[in-house]
Amino acid sequence: MSERSGVAASHISYMVRGHGNPTLATLESLADVFGLSVVELLAADSTSRDKS
Repeated sequence: MSERSGVAASHISYMVRGHGNPTLATLESLADVFGLSVVELLAADSTSRDKS
């Protein structure tokens, strides 16, 4: 994912652990990897937390 998005693996790991706030540019890069809009990416995150 890091290579495809251009976002450093350490930065992705940091965000996955719930630290820091990604910039809009970072969210856009990550959303592009999955073929989603930023809104869809964030909605998917909130949906997965609701089911846990």
